[in-house]
Amino acid sequence: MNKNEELDVDVIDAIQSGQKIQAIKLLRERRNIGLKEAKEVVDSYIVQNPDIQITYKENANKFPIIFIVFVIIAIALYFSGVLGK
Repeated sequence: MNKNEELDVDVIDAIQSGQKIQAIKLLRERRNIGLKEAKEVVDSYIVQNPDIQITYKENANKFPIIFIVFVIIAIALYFSGVLGK
């Protein structure tokens, strides 16, 4: 990514919240560019801003934990009879 290229605020917000795919979609719409180029711009921005990369990785790592907790709660409710009826 060139230093002269600035990303829109909503693209940066999507990156910071760990929504890399959404950031790529927004970038493609705004700049009328292809998937590969948009992905390269977003990846470059993440590499150039290490604090954002850490935030992105932290959000990405939370999904499996949340999913496992949800499954355990659903199984517990099922066997307790709340969902088993």
